[in-house]
Amino acid sequence: MLFFSPCHWDIGDRPGLADIEDFIDAKRGRTERHRLLMYLDGRLDWAYVLVCSVDHPNYWLRGWQWGERIKELGVVRELQPGRPCYVLEHEHLRPMSELLREVRRRQDVRGFIGLSALR
Repeated sequence: MLFFSPCHWDIGDRPGLADIEDFIDAKRGRTERHRLLMYLDGRLDWAYVLVCSVDHPNYWLRGWQWGERIKELGVVRELQPGRPCYVLEHEHLRPMSELLREVRRRQDVRGFIGLSALR
């Protein structure tokens, strides 16, 4: 089991703000077939996570990818009228353990900077 704790989770749907920490956006797919989507104006410096909700209330974190890589590897499709997006196939998803390491690295850097500022 993988936990992103302690970290900041934003459970609201506020445009322009990340869902987890300050750089992770969770994208839900209702079935295992769903692919990772990022709108054309998505943040390229954010990590996007594909969350499968087929077994609600249990959620499967299928994998993730950086926005800039989604733009490179994804195919542009208009799945909703007037809302084109990049669609990323499952084979391009990275393991969640890599994202957890990135979260911890960023937390360590922030903690180090905070401690340095106190001196």
